[in-house]
Amino acid sequence: MGVTNPRDLTHVHMYGGEAPFFEGLGQGKLLGTRCENQNCDANGSIFIPFRIHCPDCLGKNTIVDMTETAQKGATVHTFMITERTGAFNTLPKPIRFV
Repeated sequence: MGVTNPRDLTHVHMYGGEAPFFEGLGQGKLLGTRCENQNCDANGSIFIPFRIHCPDCLGKNTIVDMTETAQKGATVHTFMITERTGAFNTLPKPIRFV
């Protein structure tokens, strides 16, 4: 059961520093980020999901395209399917999240 309240309302959600990740998804790409701080224990680590800053040194991460690597041998460890699309019920059902 959903809530249906038709309104003339435009809500703009800003992705901020995560915008490249979502733009990449829209283009069929999987983008991650990598810490390149030589003094950090996480140097060279690739983060998926996308992280703007390294959790260890808090330095800004570099964006890396992981699409080809994921296509060659990625493993899905969890996923979710939902029948609830949100307040305005505008998305097709079911919705799959990986």
